[in-house]
Amino acid sequence: MFGFSLPLGWLTDRVGRHAVLLLGFLFLAGGAGLVPLTSRYWIIVAGTFLVGLGWSAATVAATAIIADATHTFERGRAIGANDTASAAAAIAVPLLAGPAVELFGLSALGLLGVGLMVPAFVLLMARSKEPPAPDYDSPGA
Repeated sequence: MFGFSLPLGWLTDRVGRHAVLLLGFLFLAGGAGLVPLTSRYWIIVAGTFLVGLGWSAATVAATAIIADATHTFERGRAIGANDTASAAAAIAVPLLAGPAVELFGLSALGLLGVGLMVPAFVLLMARSKEPPAPDYDSPGA
């Protein structure tokens, strides 16, 4: 997941934060939907890979958006809060996923994963129509 941080950071700077965040959401949803479709090993591996790549793209783009939208003196706390929430989800979701798979099956978990991307996607699409955040590091900001 971390191996793609540098190329995704480059891509984020070239094509834009929202585009890479959207790409990350699509990879996350695609991977989450692909894993429970079959018991074939390579399809599950591809789905898991897409989830990791989507996580990396979303994390890199979100961090860049937070960095763009905050003053230098508050940037560390803002990015730290985002990383803390991400780490808490990384702990909580697997703890909840095991019993959920046992009760409802892997397909239900895959659908939930795809469903979790819908509000994030809708919010991103709504925010993409707004003007970009001010650059707080430029003189006069």
